[in-house]
Amino acid sequence: RPAAAIADALGHADVDQLATKADLAAVQADLKAVEAALKADIETVQANLKAVEAALKADIETIQTALKADIGTVETALKAEITIIKADVTALKAEIADIKADVKTLKADFKKGVTIIIGVLLTILVKLLFF
Repeated sequence: RPAAAIADALGHADVDQLATKADLAAVQADLKAVEAALKADIETVQANLKAVEAALKADIETIQTALKADIGTVETALKAEITIIKADVTALKAEIADIKADVKTLKADFKKGVTIIIGVLLTILVKLLFF
Protein backbone atom coordinates (compact mmCIF):
# COMPACT_ATOMS: atom_id res chain seq x y z
CA ARG A 1 0.00 0.00 0.00
CA PRO A 2 2.69 2.60 0.66
CA ALA A 3 4.00 2.13 -2.86
CA ALA A 4 0.51 2.60 -4.21
CA ALA A 5 0.09 5.81 -2.19
CA ILE A 6 3.39 7.17 -3.54
CA ALA A 7 2.43 6.23 -7.08
CA ASP A 8 -0.95 7.86 -6.59
CA ALA A 9 0.63 11.05 -5.20
CA LEU A 10 3.09 11.18 -8.06
CA GLY A 11 0.27 10.68 -10.46
CA HIS A 12 -1.43 13.82 -9.15
CA ALA A 13 1.81 15.84 -9.00
CA ASP A 14 2.65 18.50 -11.57
CA VAL A 15 5.51 16.79 -13.40
CA ASP A 16 6.56 20.06 -14.99
CA GLN A 17 7.64 21.26 -11.54
CA LEU A 18 9.93 18.30 -10.86
CA ALA A 19 13.67 18.78 -11.39
CA THR A 20 15.39 16.56 -13.87
CA LYS A 21 18.92 15.22 -13.66
CA ALA A 22 19.87 17.83 -16.25
CA ASP A 23 18.35 20.58 -14.05
CA LEU A 24 20.31 19.33 -11.04
CA ALA A 25 23.50 19.14 -13.12
CA ALA A 26 22.98 22.74 -14.29
CA VAL A 27 22.45 23.94 -10.70
CA GLN A 28 25.51 21.99 -9.62
CA ALA A 29 27.56 23.59 -12.41
CA ASP A 30 26.27 27.03 -11.40
CA LEU A 31 27.22 26.36 -7.76
CA LYS A 32 30.71 25.26 -8.82
CA ALA A 33 31.09 28.45 -10.90
CA VAL A 34 29.94 30.58 -7.94
CA GLU A 35 32.31 28.69 -5.63
CA ALA A 36 35.22 29.25 -8.04
CA ALA A 37 34.37 32.96 -8.34
CA LEU A 38 34.16 33.28 -4.53
CA LYS A 39 37.53 31.54 -4.13
CA ALA A 40 39.06 33.91 -6.67
CA ASP A 41 37.53 36.92 -4.87
CA ILE A 42 38.83 35.66 -1.51
CA GLU A 43 42.31 35.21 -2.96
CA THR A 44 42.18 38.73 -4.40
CA VAL A 45 41.07 40.17 -1.05
CA GLN A 46 43.83 38.25 0.75
CA ALA A 47 46.42 39.53 -1.72
CA ASN A 48 45.12 43.09 -1.27
CA LEU A 49 45.25 42.70 2.51
CA LYS A 50 48.86 41.51 2.30
CA ALA A 51 49.72 44.53 0.15
CA VAL A 52 47.99 46.89 2.60
CA GLU A 53 49.75 45.19 5.52
CA ALA A 54 53.12 45.58 3.81
CA ALA A 55 52.41 49.25 3.07
CA LEU A 56 51.34 49.86 6.68
CA LYS A 57 54.49 48.16 7.98
CA ALA A 58 56.61 50.35 5.70
CA ASP A 59 54.74 53.46 6.87
CA ILE A 60 55.19 52.46 10.52
CA GLU A 61 58.92 51.90 9.98
CA THR A 62 59.21 55.31 8.29
CA ILE A 63 57.38 56.99 11.16
CA GLN A 64 59.50 55.16 13.75
CA THR A 65 62.70 56.23 11.98
CA ALA A 66 61.51 59.84 11.83
CA LEU A 67 60.48 59.77 15.49
CA LYS A 68 63.84 58.34 16.53
CA ALA A 69 65.59 61.10 14.60
CA ASP A 70 63.34 63.75 16.17
CA ILE A 71 63.89 62.31 19.63
CA GLY A 72 67.65 62.33 19.03
CA THR A 73 67.52 65.96 17.93
CA VAL A 74 65.42 66.98 20.92
CA GLU A 75 67.64 65.00 23.27
CA THR A 76 70.76 66.71 21.91
CA ALA A 77 69.13 70.13 22.24
CA LEU A 78 68.00 69.37 25.80
CA LYS A 79 71.48 68.19 26.77
CA ALA A 80 72.93 71.43 25.40
CA GLU A 81 70.34 73.46 27.35
CA ILE A 82 71.09 71.49 30.52
CA THR A 83 74.81 72.17 30.07
CA ILE A 84 74.09 75.90 29.71
CA ILE A 85 71.80 75.86 32.76
CA LYS A 86 74.45 74.02 34.81
CA ALA A 87 77.01 76.65 33.81
CA ASP A 88 74.55 79.41 34.76
CA VAL A 89 73.89 77.74 38.14
CA THR A 90 77.64 77.46 38.75
CA ALA A 91 78.07 81.15 37.87
CA LEU A 92 75.17 82.10 40.16
CA LYS A 93 76.67 80.08 43.01
CA ALA A 94 79.94 81.97 42.53
CA GLU A 95 78.09 85.30 42.51
CA ILE A 96 76.19 84.31 45.67
CA ALA A 97 79.48 83.39 47.34
CA ASP A 98 80.91 86.79 46.32
CA ILE A 99 77.83 88.57 47.66
CA LYS A 100 78.06 86.67 50.95
CA ALA A 101 81.73 87.68 51.24
CA ASP A 102 80.79 91.30 50.44
CA VAL A 103 78.01 91.23 53.06
CA LYS A 104 80.45 89.81 55.61
CA THR A 105 82.95 92.57 54.81
CA LEU A 106 80.20 95.20 55.02
CA LYS A 107 79.11 93.83 58.41
CA ALA A 108 82.68 93.99 59.69
CA ASP A 109 83.14 97.50 58.27
CA PHE A 110 79.80 98.56 59.76
CA LYS A 111 80.81 97.21 63.18
CA LYS A 112 84.14 99.07 62.94
CA GLY A 113 82.35 102.24 61.88
CA VAL A 114 79.84 101.94 64.73
CA THR A 115 82.66 101.28 67.17
CA ILE A 116 84.54 104.36 65.92
CA ILE A 117 81.42 106.51 66.08
CA ILE A 118 80.68 105.29 69.61
CA GLY A 119 84.27 106.05 70.58
CA VAL A 120 84.07 109.53 69.07
CA LEU A 121 80.71 110.17 70.74
CA LEU A 122 82.06 108.97 74.08
CA THR A 123 85.09 111.21 73.67
CA ILE A 124 82.85 114.17 72.87
CA LEU A 125 80.58 113.31 75.80
CA VAL A 126 83.53 113.04 78.20
CA LYS A 127 84.91 116.38 76.98
CA LEU A 128 81.49 117.96 77.35
CA LEU A 129 81.04 116.59 80.84
CA PHE A 130 84.48 117.43 82.16
CA PHE A 131 85.30 120.65 80.43
